[in-house]
Amino acid sequence: MKEEILKKQKELLDQIEKIGEYLRVNEKREKIKKLQEQTSDPNLWSDQNKARVLLQELKMLEKTVKEWEDARNRIEDAGTLLEMAGEKDLADIKGEIEVLGQRISSLEVETLLSGPYDANNAILTINAGAGGTDAQ
Repeated sequence: MKEEILKKQKELLDQIEKIGEYLRVNEKREKIKKLQEQTSDPNLWSDQNKARVLLQELKMLEKTVKEWEDARNRIEDAGTLLEMAGEKDLADIKGEIEVLGQRISSLEVETLLSGPYDANNAILTINAGAGGTDAQ
């Protein structure tokens, strides 16, 4: 059972690393540093609109990186616990691995929605009317 859980943990670790590459986490970290430097510029605050846009981008980047790092750290911690665990602790660790698997799945969906316009709102209009082959 321990080998099975360890295999699942390694799969999740590989999966989170691929997600990190896709999300370009390292590039986002660099962008966060640059944006934080810009927020310390006193001239930024003279243009409230520019400051608001900059802070929104910074908040979005920090959220993405934090979620990825939290998931990765939890997976690594589960691996460490698994190495030290006795037979009676395996059920708890297996439950944690399953929860992490669900979290990774939701992160994968978020990566699909990580394009430049995906954070924006959308307007959807549905019009009722005649259509199809019976419409005359």
